[in-house]
Amino acid sequence: MTQAIIRGIWGDGKGHSDQHIEQTVRAASRNGNPVDKVYCFGRHNKRILERCGYTPVMLDRRPIASPRIPESRARHEGRALRWGVSHWWHKFKIIEAATQEFDHVLWQDFDVRLVRSLPPDFWEELKSGAAIRAPLTIQLHGSRGAWWRIPNDKRSYGVGFQPPLTKVCTPTQAKVVPAGGYVYVRGAEMGQRLMDLQNEYVRWNNQPILALLIDQMYDGWPGIQAYMDRGHEVRGYYYGASVNRPRYRATYWISGKRQVQWHARKTKRYWRRWSPCSNG
Repeated sequence: MTQAIIRGIWGDGKGHSDQHIEQTVRAASRNGNPVDKVYCFGRHNKRILERCGYTPVMLDRRPIASPRIPESRARHEGRALRWGVSHWWHKFKIIEAATQEFDHVLWQDFDVRLVRSLPPDFWEELKSGAAIRAPLTIQLHGSRGAWWRIPNDKRSYGVGFQPPLTKVCTPTQAKVVPAGGYVYVRGAEMGQRLMDLQNEYVRWNNQPILALLIDQMYDGWPGIQAYMDRGHEVRGYYYGASVNRPRYRATYWISGKRQVQWHARKTKRYWRRWSPCSNG
């Protein structure tokens, strides 16, 4: 059975990937992170990866290849949306392509850094869990959380809409979602399922897409403890807003974003206020 750690970049510098993506990619290359295959959208991004020592697979010559792009490319919406389509569409397109080639895929954002040698059973442990695995994180931005878990009369986003196979629970649990920077996917069917959800909800960030998939798998959010018990949580990865943080000696990967430290402080304040939800 084949397996691969994958990464990728896209965008034209006005959104994701970030304006300093070459610096981020070069830092990852210097760090010696193990990566089996690198993908990109756009010829400029392909040249960036080649300058950093990678041999990328270019899935499209356009840096932004998501659907619904009009003939006129003059206007866009902020950093995450272009013409009504989320930039994260490209991430799931890359994962979809990789799962058609490999049985087991581990997606990593380029700001994920290896900090300790991987254990011999690294892949075996990943494969032993669920077909989709990602670290739970606290998302404080409403539209990037699982807002459908909030009772309709308390929502500030998505009022009047409830995705299929999801249930209302609490505003607290709506902030608990899988993070998108480190995602394990097993099988082409799961890769296709993620892509189908992103195509259906084209404006959504990658974290709500992952959260929606989990909710639909269990006809509603199963809770933090059930998420862990059913093998969806990952081991050895540290992110500043992670719900479950590994011990120092059990940490193999960390996120390298500067805003992680700020997000970590916000997370501590969140858990002091909402600690009862830590049990799911």
